Amino acid sequence: MRALRGRFPPGWWTRALSTARIGPRGAQSTRALATRVGLLGVCDDSHSSFLRGPAKAPPLIRAALASDSANAYGELDDRVAAAEAFVDRGDISEPSFDDIKGAVAAVAADAAVVAGLARACAAVATKRGDVLAKLAGAAHAARALRDLADEQADALLEVDPCCVDALATCLREALKHPKTTAGAGPLAAIADPTQLGAAIAGECVDYAGAALAQIARRPAARPRYAVAVKGETAASATPCGILLKSTREAASERAKATALVGVTNACLGDEGKGCLKATEAAGGVAEAFALVRAKATSDVEARARAAGLLARLATAGGHDGAAARTLRAAPKALGQLAAAVDAAGKRDDAWAALERDHLVRALAGVLGSEKKPASVRAFLDCGGYATLIRAMPEPRADLGRVTAQSVVQTPLRPGTAHGAGNAAKVLLAALSNEDAATRTAVADGLVEAGGVERLVCSLAHFKDLSVRKNCAVALAKVMAARPES
Repeated sequence: MRALRGRFPPGWWTRALSTARIGPRGAQSTRALATRVGLLGVCDDSHSSFLRGPAKAPPLIRAALASDSANAYGELDDRVAAAEAFVDRGDISEPSFDDIKGAVAAVAADAAVVAGLARACAAVATKRGDVLAKLAGAAHAARALRDLADEQADALLEVDPCCVDALATCLREALKHPKTTAGAGPLAAIADPTQLGAAIAGECVDYAGAALAQIARRPAARPRYAVAVKGETAASATPCGILLKSTREAASERAKATALVGVTNACLGDEGKGCLKATEAAGGVAEAFALVRAKATSDVEARARAAGLLARLATAGGHDGAAARTLRAAPKALGQLAAAVDAAGKRDDAWAALERDHLVRALAGVLGSEKKPASVRAFLDCGGYATLIRAMPEPRADLGRVTAQSVVQTPLRPGTAHGAGNAAKVLLAALSNEDAATRTAVADGLVEAGGVERLVCSLAHFKDLSVRKNCAVALAKVMAARPES
């Protein structure tokens, strides 16, 4: 080494290591760069609330990238600073929001740029490179894909259909990291590498889950949510299964709610039939059911989203769908759902009405065609039909009682047409069961709970024909079951 001193410039050894590629047999090799980084300078600080100056930064950043202090290689051993590694769209000065949006869209239209974002997301599953660096890169890439998916999901899928798989892989790997305490972000944990990794992993979970939820709104993307990620075959390894895992393990309550939205979106329409099967196989019915029965009231959005997923699963495939059969067969499950409807009706937060409507829809999916006397009697005995009656509009009262005039006025608590229609559907099925004594018992309970007044109020208040039909036929069934009244 002493003989070599002075013959090479300072830092030659580290530069030599960074440029050398050791192949499988020890030979030096190179790997073609398959992805590119989009580079766009936005020279604008007009919305700064303090000092101006950031608008001058983009040209200076470009100069720094070409300086001797820059490292040309990334954590995955790619020469990211090579000219061919960038899609440089230059700088835009004093742009409007539409200008920025158009410029970003132009960058995102390059398949190599989107492929680079997807690759950065999937890189967290590789064994090479620094864990923190891979997590940080995945968090940035997932956030970019989330923002692109919000505005340009169709174009995103056309450019790189594999981004769903990459985002799901990112989410799955990020969930393996320890969780930080609530509210602890990367800056708060910067002195502790373990906590810092956990904080960045939490951001990966948030961004990847949100991107998957946005992309699942596109019908063309939904079949991919039922396909297991690379190297896996189990339903739990599909994007739907991984999102369900996030509902259990994500540190952020918002991330749990977003994951539930992603699964529900993926299960919509004919394109989501495969996702329905994957979600059911991954335990989606039990997961959603457990969330809506949770006693905690802090995460009301997640409970409402879980109710939405349960409603989607329970109504898929009709009366004989897998989820509907599962819920009917589970001891006390329907009574517990009815109790959850009642509990949501007593809350006044922003998510309570949505949660109640979803739960009533789930019950309509399970019981809307159920006419077996034993099943009807069991739901009657647990107070289920009385609960559904309370989910319908509450009419006004004159001097303490509902009258022919007050019942057609604007309801005291109007509820929603969907809620009333689904509740009436369940009542109608019960009033059509095969046993006369059971029909009479249901009708008696409905009358005692003020159901007749609520059905009439629904007829007066809602214009939807299917809702009005369900309510009118239910009223006729009540009269038929109680001829003496």
